[in-house]
Amino acid sequence: EECVPGTRTDILSRAKEWLENPDAPKILWIVGAPGAGKSAVAASLVKKEFPGIHLCTKFFAKRDFADRRDPSLVWRTLIYDIARQHIGLRGTIMEGLLGNPLSGSNDQSKHCRLLFKAIEDQQCLPVVAVIDALDECSTEDHEQWRKFLQAVSGCADFPRAFKLVVTSRDLPDIREALLEVSQHILLPTGSNTTIEANSDIEKVFRSKLRDFPRASYWLSKEILPHLVECAAGSFIWAKMVVGLVQLNANDIVVRESTGGTEDVDVLYAKVLKETLGQLREEERGICCAILSAIIFAKEPLQKRFLEALPLNLNEEQVSTTTETLFENLRSIISVDENSRVRIPHKSFTDFFLDEDRCTRAMEHLDLPLEEHCTYLIRKKDAGAHLAIACLTWMKDNLAFNAYRIPTSHSLNENPQQLEVERIDLALVYACCYWGEHLRQANRDDGFLAQARPLLRTIFCQKVLFWLEILSLAKAVTSAKVSLMAAREFLEGYDNDLVAFAGDILKFVMDFEDPITAAASHIYISALPFCPSNSRTFRTYACQFPNIFSVTNGRREDWGDAQITGNGHDSFVLGVSFFRDGLRLASASWDKTVRIWDTRTGKATSPPFKHDSLVYSIAVSPDGKLIASGEHDGALSIWDSESCETGARKLKLTGAHSDVIRSVAFSPDGSRIVTGSWDMTVKVWDTASGKLCLGPLMGHTDWVSSVAFSPDGTLIASGSGDETIRIWDATTGKPHREPLVGHTSFVFCLAFTADGHYLASGSFDDTILLWNVMDGFTQASFINSGSPVYSISFSPKSETLVSGHEDGSLHFWDIRASELHQLCNPIHGHTIYVNSIAFSPDGLILASGSSDKSIKIWVVPTRTTSKASHGALTNSNHD
Repeated sequence: EECVPGTRTDILSRAKEWLENPDAPKILWIVGAPGAGKSAVAASLVKKEFPGIHLCTKFFAKRDFADRRDPSLVWRTLIYDIARQHIGLRGTIMEGLLGNPLSGSNDQSKHCRLLFKAIEDQQCLPVVAVIDALDECSTEDHEQWRKFLQAVSGCADFPRAFKLVVTSRDLPDIREALLEVSQHILLPTGSNTTIEANSDIEKVFRSKLRDFPRASYWLSKEILPHLVECAAGSFIWAKMVVGLVQLNANDIVVRESTGGTEDVDVLYAKVLKETLGQLREEERGICCAILSAIIFAKEPLQKRFLEALPLNLNEEQVSTTTETLFENLRSIISVDENSRVRIPHKSFTDFFLDEDRCTRAMEHLDLPLEEHCTYLIRKKDAGAHLAIACLTWMKDNLAFNAYRIPTSHSLNENPQQLEVERIDLALVYACCYWGEHLRQANRDDGFLAQARPLLRTIFCQKVLFWLEILSLAKAVTSAKVSLMAAREFLEGYDNDLVAFAGDILKFVMDFEDPITAAASHIYISALPFCPSNSRTFRTYACQFPNIFSVTNGRREDWGDAQITGNGHDSFVLGVSFFRDGLRLASASWDKTVRIWDTRTGKATSPPFKHDSLVYSIAVSPDGKLIASGEHDGALSIWDSESCETGARKLKLTGAHSDVIRSVAFSPDGSRIVTGSWDMTVKVWDTASGKLCLGPLMGHTDWVSSVAFSPDGTLIASGSGDETIRIWDATTGKPHREPLVGHTSFVFCLAFTADGHYLASGSFDDTILLWNVMDGFTQASFINSGSPVYSISFSPKSETLVSGHEDGSLHFWDIRASELHQLCNPIHGHTIYVNSIAFSPDGLILASGSSDKSIKIWVVPTRTTSKASHGALTNSNHD
């Protein structure tokens, strides 16, 4: 929605002057508080102001659309938009893609280079890009967000013919990235409001209220100036006032206002009170449940999907209720041309999800406590309602070949095969997100009783149809999240369904590639080759009697077949997953580091050759670097993305005077800590290779294990002197006295991902759990019965796995600060398990052994009490 005609003329004029000034900074940052009108300004620039001057490409971020909040899609969208507009740029971009396709790449700089090279090749064709609501692209993946901001700020150094406009809230990380490289325009609100901003607010009121009953009252010289003053430059405040006028509300402005967040919250509360306050408590609860579902949804919901919410209403009643609700809340809720329902203003979502803000706002309305509680969101209930709606929609709508693809010979890359009008967006949503909503719900008996029969029906009758939808939606990875959520949810309640969910999970993980490539290959390549004793095969093969028949070599169980590759020729001392979980790095005494595809077991590149035995390995958080420690004390840093042998970026010969037995990256990847048999710990700068801390001295025997705490502030080291030392990662000084409790070599250490615990394993057969939050007090003591060579925590900090001298793996459950055996030990190796590592999603575990093998395990749960595996090497390499 553009600016109201005649408003923001000064802002738009300054933006045009910046664009036409060749000496101005390449980036214009339009910054303002929520509701200051940033998106309206961006829309006016894109639609009216810029096109007559420059070629204009744009990206409007929306946090409630998956494809419009993903930082990795911003540059792709800008590239596509500009190629669509200009035939010359289109040709240049196509040429660039032929030589270096972007498919599967999340490298922001690679996308930027493609765009900027195309602009340069068109001989300085002037281009301006607009990224609106940059802050709504913020992600929990801090590394991805950092790189995205780096790419945005880096535009200041690119072609003269390219300029960039960014709008956002004034967030610290955005300010740090843009302040020094941009020209900025502040949209003033509150005490900083200007005469021009107040004039614009007045024009908005006149435009929106002139056709209303009692317009003469609202636009009178007594009332209008008061509204303008109270708005204090906040256009969202003005919009809420207009909404209240539409509802014929009384006492719209009952106190002085500054247009700030608190004042907007009060108006939001008034809108809710005016809309829902006249309803009976039961009706109000239903409307709040609908509103909560809209807000909690991962993407905008189809309006008809709301009929599946468990509200004890029939379809007609739900339809009538939602229509009335949407009409009364039209200042808050938007329904687009595709019948998708969403909340366009993030400020309302933030308000409604924050119980404290809601409560404070309701208190201004002098509502009784028991009444204003009825307006508050119940997050667990919202998750439960959405989970039941998703499962119900799947039960009722999943069917074989739902999109009527005419041939099984077509891959998903050919969208012309789909009957677009048959795509049920509500079904796609349900298939993608039921597991996430299940995880958000309260695990009470009532909800379990509702969800269990739905899950049983889907598992027993609809799983392959569900995977069809995910395949066509390019969302097969979400199946793993959903199945893990189902296992956790049903744990201890329906162990049969837990086991079935685990079997389906193995099916998805084993056949992820063909399922992703084509929906038809669920039936052509996956089901026929599924192990004959698996629950999935026994349930579904009989439903499809015409699938291929495997007459020889079929596996009977999931763990029977070994995945073979060109493996290591000596002891495997280290394994480490990449962040995507699809690749695994390993280190060996055969003087190599290798990278493996965890799905196929094949090496993805030639071995990284060293001059001596490799004792330790770590992959950087962003997956671009590998650090390896050698027998001769050398530390090497490798480019993991190079396909060529010898992709060594740095080799620090003599980093230590003896074996480097352990290496670890800091959480931000900027530093590497090493522990050596020379009894010291050192910290290195990743980029330069310079020593930035150490040597840290205090151990009196070999240092065999080092680890950074998850927040990067501490370093733990374990030694043959039977102690664990904790170091300040900034100063290098001891953080406290050494931890004492083992009676032999402390060989391995690991922090939980949440930083609450540190675990240590020793040759004395014991595992100790230390409570970090309580000053590293000893919380649990376990005698495993065999020397402990390696340990690793699951990403959720719930499970600890230990590798032992006898080749066994032990699985431990953390409950109430105590370690409990999760299942019987698994004897998967014949000798020392030197290293173990969880995949980032926690679904699989890798182990490396002195038997020269690497094995991949499906992680057991409290119910399954069993792990299955495939090996990356076989006896041919022993």
